[in-house]
Amino acid sequence: MSVKNRLQIILITYNRAKFVRQTLCRIFDEKSPISDFDFLVIDNNSTDDTQQVIKEFSEKYKNIRYIKNKYNIGISGNIARAMESANKDYVWILGDDDVYDFSNWGEVEKAINNNEKLICISRYVLPEKYKDNLAYQLFQLTFITGGIYSTSLFNDTTMRNTVDNIFTLFPHMFPIVSHINSGGKVYVVDKPISDNGWKIEPKDCSYIRGHKDVDNLCERTRLMSW
Repeated sequence: MSVKNRLQIILITYNRAKFVRQTLCRIFDEKSPISDFDFLVIDNNSTDDTQQVIKEFSEKYKNIRYIKNKYNIGISGNIARAMESANKDYVWILGDDDVYDFSNWGEVEKAINNNEKLICISRYVLPEKYKDNLAYQLFQLTFITGGIYSTSLFNDTTMRNTVDNIFTLFPHMFPIVSHINSGGKVYVVDKPISDNGWKIEPKDCSYIRGHKDVDNLCERTRLMSW
């Protein structure tokens, strides 16, 4: 079975029309190796032009599906929703403002074909001397776009723990930690595919972005920081 049929790509977004356009231009570039993959956008009830941007691309690329949440459930809520929505052997969840270099995509396909359960595709906190260091691997995988997961890691227990930890920024870490605790390994690519892009342009990374009634949010959410 080809990787195209095994990997689903899910983009989570909220009020980032400009960055979403940049991301989609990169994903659907004529030289992109993933332009014809199953592509789902989960929009966290954006109020800007995000929906219009997605519509523009989906009219041209029929493999794009779009879901708009009824409410802004926060970035962690949308991560959990993306995980729950995954319906192929593997899932790659993308942020809406990250950057990509597909020149090493062949290594990712090889890892999937070898049935690696957990593939780390970012390296900005993983220099070569720490490539095999589990602590650094886990730190890198806190970056949601930095990991491609086998959906066999998702089950009632790991997904329940994911939902129970939506109040953190890292609900996606629970299938990862469960995999490690069961003796599993992290496959780290030699050359990164994704980066957070913060060096290119400052972003609004507030975890409560878009909520007007901030004072009535839970204290742990209001005060959360990386």
